[in-house]
Amino acid sequence: RYEVTFAEYDQFTEATGRATRNDMGFGRGDRPVVDVDWFDAALYAAKLHTEFGHNYSWGVVPEPNKANCQDCGSQWDAQMSAPVGSFEPNLAGVYDMHGNVWEWTTDCFYEEGPPEGETHCEVGVIRGGSWDSAADKMIFWQRAPRMTHYPAGDVGFRLVLESAGSAN
Repeated sequence: RYEVTFAEYDQFTEATGRATRNDMGFGRGDRPVVDVDWFDAALYAAKLHTEFGHNYSWGVVPEPNKANCQDCGSQWDAQMSAPVGSFEPNLAGVYDMHGNVWEWTTDCFYEEGPPEGETHCEVGVIRGGSWDSAADKMIFWQRAPRMTHYPAGDVGFRLVLESAGSAN
């Protein structure tokens, strides 16, 4: 629901011996952590995953009727998508993070980085699994390649609304 705060990130740096990040004079506590790069964010996420071991927003293992997939225990399993919001939201209030339909991301899928001069994605990234995926394909940190020019009955997308003036 919110950005990672300095209070949260400072606990991480203390526990791992990493350098404390510069707050740019804005203050710490419940202010969003800044002065972090992609690698800092990835290490923080990996540490949380290791500590809590969650593969799903509700816990470590699939649970009946928490999502829509091949073997999730919902009335729509392996048949069709469910109406949005049919399952409880995660702790951040976000619905349908697992199953129902795969979701496009803005990433391109590359094995070894983008080819020289590429201006569009031939292979994109989808996440989250769908109504016709096994539960182990819904793990929130997994990503899958998908040809970008081919729509499918199990792939959709989600938008994140950013307020005016926010950085992209």
